[in-house]
Amino acid sequence: MYSIRLLCFRICVAISLWLLSPVMGSSQEINDVPDETTENAAVESTERWEEFEENEAFAGKLADLRLHPVRINQADKEELERLFMLNEFQVLALLDYRKTYGSFSSPYELANVPGFSTDLARQVSGFVIIEPDKWDVPSVKEAFMQGKHTLILRLQEPMQKQAGYRDGYYQGSPLKFYLRYAYRYNTSFSAGYTMEKDPGEPFPYFPAGSLADFTSAYIRTDQNGILRRFVAGDYQLAFGQGLVMWNSYATGKGSGLIDFRRRAEGICRFSSAEENRFFRGAAGTLGLGNTQFSFFFSSKPVDANVTRFDSYSNQVLEFSSLLTTGYHAAPDEIRNRKSVDQTVIGMNATAAFSDFRIGTTWVHYSFDGFWRPYPEPYRLYVFRGRENTVGGIDWQFQRGDFFLFGEWAMTSNKAAAWNAGFLLKPDPAVMASAGLRKYAPAFNNLFARPFGETYNGSNEEGIYCGLELQIFRNITVKGYIDVFAFPWLKYEVDAPSEGSEKMLQVSWNPEKMLSMSLRFSVESKEKNGISDKNGLTALSTYNTRNVRYYLELNPSEEWSFRTRMYAGMFHTNNSNAKISTMLAEDVLWNLTGRKVRITMRYALFDIPDYESRLYAYENDVPMVYSVPSFYGKGTRIYILGLFRPVRWLEAGIKIAGTSFLNRYEIGSGETRIGGNRKTDLGFQLRLSL
Repeated sequence: MYSIRLLCFRICVAISLWLLSPVMGSSQEINDVPDETTENAAVESTERWEEFEENEAFAGKLADLRLHPVRINQADKEELERLFMLNEFQVLALLDYRKTYGSFSSPYELANVPGFSTDLARQVSGFVIIEPDKWDVPSVKEAFMQGKHTLILRLQEPMQKQAGYRDGYYQGSPLKFYLRYAYRYNTSFSAGYTMEKDPGEPFPYFPAGSLADFTSAYIRTDQNGILRRFVAGDYQLAFGQGLVMWNSYATGKGSGLIDFRRRAEGICRFSSAEENRFFRGAAGTLGLGNTQFSFFFSSKPVDANVTRFDSYSNQVLEFSSLLTTGYHAAPDEIRNRKSVDQTVIGMNATAAFSDFRIGTTWVHYSFDGFWRPYPEPYRLYVFRGRENTVGGIDWQFQRGDFFLFGEWAMTSNKAAAWNAGFLLKPDPAVMASAGLRKYAPAFNNLFARPFGETYNGSNEEGIYCGLELQIFRNITVKGYIDVFAFPWLKYEVDAPSEGSEKMLQVSWNPEKMLSMSLRFSVESKEKNGISDKNGLTALSTYNTRNVRYYLELNPSEEWSFRTRMYAGMFHTNNSNAKISTMLAEDVLWNLTGRKVRITMRYALFDIPDYESRLYAYENDVPMVYSVPSFYGKGTRIYILGLFRPVRWLEAGIKIAGTSFLNRYEIGSGETRIGGNRKTDLGFQLRLSL
């Protein structure tokens, strides 16, 4: 049965490619190659959080920019801040340039903006569009015909079978299925629908009474009247500096480097396939002069680890944690699926003046069961109960080349958290930043996502300093130092601890055909060490040093070569160092007048164990961002083909394989694969009308 499914998968791909072949003569070029900024952000997300949901959130952020690009001639400061590769001063420079010289006639004109390099202009051009300044109010028929429609179909399946499929543990097939429809009429109206089946989930998903395990939909309107924005369906929120309400994607230290400020978009489209980090209900923003009021409501069931259940009333009494993987293939996953109802209500008010902005955010959320975490010493301050309330104040001040920002928040248990920072650009070639943060151990907020080491802004204190220097026209040096402490215990850390992180990156772009960068990072953290004969555990310092070298060579429009070298050293104060190395060589070939692009990679890795693992960015089909981890000894090979026969049609296919030299099986338990090879096949079809 499995081989028949895989055969059908291959036949579908072959038929699609055959249908593309007759129209290869009149295509548009493919220019969807991810840039180094995008790559760094993807790698940083995965390295820091190591969670599927954060990688999905990043993919959703990029997908939203692809499907709903910024209208460069109409966008205000808030809209331009969606372009995460721009820092605060580049956004202001773009606005000043447009005010002085008028509307942009081409995205390539961005290279003339002060502070924009040719490479940065190329990066930004993939996420912006040039459209007329004025639009007539259309009829429903005109809006449908003149709007932008995008349909994406994606299939992915491993070619080796895991143990969980052979013994019937997983309820469905290993095929991953993704379908998405997005509609946009300039920036005034948009709508979308997403359906996804994860590997192992049944299809149709009878436990949910629906076709797939996960479905999502929304409609959104943006106007210039009193009702500035309204969303019905699924959405995300981002206010302040992330202490009160932020369940959208947020950049970290490695991606933003210097400009670490949270850029609040307010009410956002939900564009990710991550199945938990979104709201379902309605949200709107009202504008009165220089003041905006946003209100939101959400009610939806969430996954939880149920510990007490009343079978008579069919109601959850207690649960120990929320589950965020989104997988519902195994019996336990299906049983805990959407087991607890969550209700969220809140508001934000923001007043903007010429150089100062102040806002306040309030949120209250509740569950129909009692959240009672398992008793552990490090969970002493963890939230327990049925409801929680969080409120806070945020501020921003900008005067010339100086930018100040911060936020203060408090929960219903009187625990407080705050952060503050500044950005300074004293010279066109110099940019500096610094920030302080203090998050109390008892500060518990499910929707907090501030800057820092911890994921939800709790039990942390720290100071951050960053600096960027353009030494010569083509040489840029960036770096930061972050020193932090955790006043209370953490998972696998049985005492208050501290640590630090340092990073230095040198980039050299001597000409259009050549660019390279060298990045050093050092991280030091305390964790539990080896227990003594009395069972007492002392903290050990875990040190990680990484070097990443990136070289891109573009000898012609048809050929591009990229080299990535990774090296890492991991050790504690009572163990020998572990050395990890990886070398990856990419070849990109644009042929048939840039209507077809072939990307190939060959990589070698030698990594002692999971503890010293390395992450490497991989090219994939558009709007998919792959950053797998590697440990062991072996090779990684993939080939990716993208075909764009006409403007409205694009197809992509990827075959990737990993071979290990020191393993006879891959994985363990239900994920175990017999043998030393793992191969994955993926296909995507995108229609844009």
